[in-house]
Amino acid sequence: KSGDKIAALFKPEISSALSSVDATRSYDQLAKKAASLPVVGESIDTDLTDYVTNKALDGLFLKLAEQEKAIRENPAARTTELLQTLWK
Repeated sequence: KSGDKIAALFKPEISSALSSVDATRSYDQLAKKAASLPVVGESIDTDLTDYVTNKALDGLFLKLAEQEKAIRENPAARTTELLQTLWK
C-alpha cells in the first residue's frame, strides 16, 4: 500500500543522481537508437528514472521481506527496542 508514496520520495533523488552523471541523457540516446531496430521496436522502456526507481523499490521490499521472515522465525531477531515493543 505504501509503494507509491515511497516511490514519490525516491524518484526525485534518483532523478537527480542519474542526471548528475549524465545517465539519463545517455540512456535516452541509446533507447532511441534501440527503438529504431525492428527486433526491439517500441518495447523498450525509455524512462530510466522510472525503471531505476522501480528496481530500487523491488530491492527495498525484498530486504524488508527477508527481515520480516527472520523476525517471524526467530524471536531473537527482534533486537531493537522498537521491534520488541511491536511484538509484545
